[in-house]
Amino acid sequence: MQHKKDLMNRKSSFSFTALVTLILATTFIATTGSGQAATTHNKVVKTIVRIQMPTQIGNTTLSPGKYRVKITPATNGIGDSVVQFFRLYSQYGNDFNPPYDELLVLTVNASIVDLRAPAASTELVPASDDINKASALEIRGNSTEYIFGMKTASGE
Repeated sequence: MQHKKDLMNRKSSFSFTALVTLILATTFIATTGSGQAATTHNKVVKTIVRIQMPTQIGNTTLSPGKYRVKITPATNGIGDSVVQFFRLYSQYGNDFNPPYDELLVLTVNASIVDLRAPAASTELVPASDDINKASALEIRGNSTEYIFGMKTASGE
């Protein structure tokens, strides 16, 4: 009879320990996730954007094609992020297959705005008054939008 009680006590002790471990692990994961979300504004972000039609950003018009985009956060969180567009092209005449060469064609400042939900796709957001002008960039799976400000430099 004593053996049966010891076995029941071990089972309930194991269940309690498993429950506490699960709660602690869930709390750790939730805290880690929110910590990562808070630090994404401090990381360099790189992505690829395919532009289907001539698109104006600031005073520069980007031709249709594939672009590597690099977003560098503001230094010490002061000021705007810097967004650079590199035109990807192949020296073999096919713009859509590697190996790529790249040419810096545009550098702009961008303010960061948090989105309500992560972006469904990577795309340039058209200006409300003209679909051939881009006002922002959203990156798939990212919860921030980069809104373009004044142009700082251009390679074209």
